[in-house]
Amino acid sequence: MSRIRILRTESFRLSALFVLLFVGSAMLTIAAVYWIADGAMNAGLLDSVNADISTIEDGWRSAGLKEAIEIVHQRTATPGFPDYYLLEDTKGVKIAGNLDAMPPRTDLFRITLHRGAPNAHGIYGKGGYLPDGTYMFVGEDTARLDRTRARILSAFVWITGATILLAAVGGMLFSAGFLRRIDAITRTCRAIVAGQFGDRIPLRRSQDELDQLAATINAMLDRIAALMENLRQVSSDIAHDLRTPLTHMRQRLEAARRG
Repeated sequence: MSRIRILRTESFRLSALFVLLFVGSAMLTIAAVYWIADGAMNAGLLDSVNADISTIEDGWRSAGLKEAIEIVHQRTATPGFPDYYLLEDTKGVKIAGNLDAMPPRTDLFRITLHRGAPNAHGIYGKGGYLPDGTYMFVGEDTARLDRTRARILSAFVWITGATILLAAVGGMLFSAGFLRRIDAITRTCRAIVAGQFGDRIPLRRSQDELDQLAATINAMLDRIAALMENLRQVSSDIAHDLRTPLTHMRQRLEAARRG
């Protein structure tokens, strides 16, 4: 069966249309999921950053700058700890932390460590000032968030690709079955045109549209066959009824010709 012929069937077009609709709805769904998940992850990261800032501020209020520095030292001394800290004096000189000195900013922002290197990664954090003018920055490594975002996008790509592949294969199989049934109807009709009046379209007993169409065509052919049989019977009866009068007429004509 021609593959191009399958692609031109109405069933395959409908399958392609449903695939497009599904992919469009899936894109909207994944965009909403991505937006919600990204917002939740950013909110969790911000809560953690704000909690660390509050801890440093509480330490400063209880024992001054020395306590704030001690808190930063304790946090950065933990191996593999994903948080980053920075304390700078009013002249921009680093006091404590695991980040290099940077221009002070008091809003939420993202910085990139080792930019251009294979181990480059981002830090999302927040800056602020202690009451004595010391600048502090607390941030978290965004590698985990980036990996989660990448997993979501990768899952979407795989799901979309698998959906398109399965829909294409299913559409071709469905179209092939549809064409086989159409070909059976076409062959039967051509056989009847050629004079094989006893042929009928095979039924699957599925009660679907094609089965109903085939049953209707078969019923029509049975009716036509019955009418033709009646016509043959009437013609035979007429020929039988006219045989004796025609024989007598022939005899009389022959006698008249001899006379």
